[in-house]
Amino acid sequence: MAKYTVALRDGFSDRNKIKEENTTIQTTEFDNRTRVALMNMTDYIIQAYFPDMRFAHVSSLNHQLEQNFMRNLLADVYSVVVDWSHFYHYDKVIGIVKDTFALENYDAILTVIEYFAKQIMTLKKKNIYYKGKNYTAESLYNLVFEQEYVGYRLINCEAHLITDENEIQSIQEAVASKHTEVQQHINKALGFLSDRQAPDYANSIKESISAVERMCSIIVGKSTTLGAALNILQKKGISIHSQLAAAFEKLYAYTNGASGIRHAGELDGNDATFEEAKYMLVSCCAFVNYLTGVMAKCP
Repeated sequence: MAKYTVALRDGFSDRNKIKEENTTIQTTEFDNRTRVALMNMTDYIIQAYFPDMRFAHVSSLNHQLEQNFMRNLLADVYSVVVDWSHFYHYDKVIGIVKDTFALENYDAILTVIEYFAKQIMTLKKKNIYYKGKNYTAESLYNLVFEQEYVGYRLINCEAHLITDENEIQSIQEAVASKHTEVQQHINKALGFLSDRQAPDYANSIKESISAVERMCSIIVGKSTTLGAALNILQKKGISIHSQLAAAFEKLYAYTNGASGIRHAGELDGNDATFEEAKYMLVSCCAFVNYLTGVMAKCP
């Protein structure tokens, strides 16, 4: 039996359904192919930012940055007692990371990936050239997630359980809003939604609709609700399609009903679900983005 086996997505075996590759969205378990792909990308990212990682250029400033990167990794992620005067060999340190990717649960892998993405983002260096295009560390990981049917994406260097590319783009655009308070509400909604230990879907929905309210208040120049804001915009001559306005008024009413999210932490008398919270997050992000465009047209 061959030591290495062929496993190529959209290759002959996969296309002809002879030996199909996994197409199930992976959320609580990663298959071996995914683990290998994520490890390979991690190694590629580190080598791109620290090309001299394997060499002991003790007088080099870059060398000191590389050593500190490995020491911090061991201390912060693996709780290793670090000798800050000791030279750490990259191959040994990356061997520990490889064990994580090969043997640990999905959550440990995502924890390490988040750490790498955040640490590299602080370096503020140029993007990484990969297969003819420039990427950030975050976008490279998201590329692997997409290719391997992983149900997470990195947004602001944190893994969030979002499974549709259009949804991700909508959320990323809203997160990048120039309005700090809108950003804060969206980030809180994301945090409540993606907390793997104790997700809070009710508060996620509340924060999502609060982001829309805040955006409305910014547009009209005073604290207001969605319904009032729509009326004010109409009076200002800003035309919003009647069906779109009606849809969001109903969505807003949905969260403000007698047994709604702002009252009993429930929707229609039932505990809020992931699907409801995700729908509200995506819908509210999309509407925030829409209102941002509307604001640009305000006199």
